[in-house]
Amino acid sequence: MGRYEYLALLAACVVLTLPLEFALHARVWRRPRRALRVCLPVVVVFGVWDTVAIALGHWWFNPRSTTGDELPPGLPVEEIAWLSMVVIFVFMIPVDGWMSKVPNPIVIYDPDVLSGVRFPIDIPLEEFVYAFAMVTLAIALWERAGRRSHPAAVGRRT
Repeated sequence: MGRYEYLALLAACVVLTLPLEFALHARVWRRPRRALRVCLPVVVVFGVWDTVAIALGHWWFNPRSTTGDELPPGLPVEEIAWLSMVVIFVFMIPVDGWMSKVPNPIVIYDPDVLSGVRFPIDIPLEEFVYAFAMVTLAIALWERAGRRSHPAAVGRRT
């Protein structure tokens, strides 16, 4: 796929999660203000984390797999799209597995700053924890935003 591989992977996430709107009645797309309140802190927190890790050389992006458009200090614009997506856990593992696949990863990690543990699907443990924290924060903020907008609905699915 070349330089559009990461972008194609993100588009696949949207396409694969869109049916959840109908099958599980998730209604994420019908609540744009709530989605924005959830996504904004996630993008800020993990965008800073990415930026610091890139600046320190802990990881970087394979230029053959991204469009080449970057925000300082080397954060691909695709990464902002990834951070702003509220991806449910079941999609996180295959996406992270693809991003860190050996021998031609999209994200390249400095082995000196990793534990060496790769779990599951060849995902570095540190990346798995990072992605899990990102998804967990997004879910927690989604639930909190729902309680704020509908206080009487506490305890019910929103």
